[in-house]
Amino acid sequence: MQFTRRERDCMEKVADAGSINLTKLSSALGIRKQILEKDKNNLIILTSLGRKYAGDMAFRHRVLETLFAKNGVPLGEACRECRKIDFILSEETVIDIFNKLKKPSRCPHGKPIATSI
Repeated sequence: MQFTRRERDCMEKVADAGSINLTKLSSALGIRKQILEKDKNNLIILTSLGRKYAGDMAFRHRVLETLFAKNGVPLGEACRECRKIDFILSEETVIDIFNKLKKPSRCPHGKPIATSI
C-alpha cells in the first residue's frame, strides 16, 4: 500500500502519541486552515471555509475528469488520475481548462460543475 507524505506523518504522530485529539494532531502537522470542527455530537464536520475549499476541489476534479474523458481516458481511470493532481494545479490553469472545454455544466459522471472558484 502506498501513502502520501502527509498520511505517513499523520500515522507517525498518532502512533507516537497512542491517541491524539484533532486539535493537537492538526497543530503537530502544521494544519491551521480551520477547515474542520466538531459538531454538537462530537463528530468532525467542515467549517464554512472547509465547505468552500471542498467545493473548489470538486470543481477542479470535475473539470480535469471532463478533460481526460473527452480525450479518450476511460472514466474510472480518469477519476483515479485526477485524484493524483487535482489539488496541485493552480486555480488559473483549471479555469483556463474549464473555459477551453466551453464551460461544461456536468462532469462525465453527471455531477454538476459549479463555478465556485
